[in-house]
Order: sequence, then structure tokens, then C-alpha cells
Amino acid sequence: MKDKVDYSKVQEKMRKMAKEGKIVRASDELIVRHKDAVIPFMYTIFGYARSTYMVTDESILWDFKGVAGMKTLEDIEAKILKVYGIDVSGMENAKIIDVVIMLVDEEKKQ
Repeated sequence: MKDKVDYSKVQEKMRKMAKEGKIVRASDELIVRHKDAVIPFMYTIFGYARSTYMVTDESILWDFKGVAGMKTLEDIEAKILKVYGIDVSGMENAKIIDVVIMLVDEEKKQ
């Protein structure tokens, strides 16, 4: 049987490390600004309900490899193409926020 993790101790240690400057949290300014598009994207593509995941402005599609049965980046790109009709396969290290902004821009054109 696996040892249980005491997440309160993990959080405490992370807070201490952040105060000491050993951990720097990535910005989520753009994610927050576009949350009305990020939330449905994360649910539709990865099956994550609101507030059950953490993404930052630096989060990339590859970070979610293995989620919702998608074993490769190509699987994720194929689902985005199927659902939204947008090909993101040419975007190297595609950031979640860049894909979401692309989707928002496409919706505005229609």
C-alpha cells in the first residue's frame, strides 16, 4: 500500500520555499483575462471541470498528455481540430492560452 501524502505539509513547504524565493509562480494574467474561454476549452478538450486544474500563461498542450485518453500531443491536436475545426499542429510548444486566444479570434470572425 502506498504511503498517504499529507498535502497540508506539502503546501506549507511550498509556501516557505516561495517566501524564500526558491519557487516562483508563473503568471496567469492572460488565463484570468480569458477565463470565459479557458474554462470551456479545458472541459471540452480534457474533461476538467472548473477549478479542478491549474494552468498558467506558460502551460502548454504537452503538459496534458495522458489526460482523457490522449496519449500523445498529436491526439490532443486532433481533438482540438475535431471539436473546434482549428489546426494547431504547426504551433511548436503550443501554449494553452495561445490556442484559446486563437479560438476566441476565430469566433469573432464568424
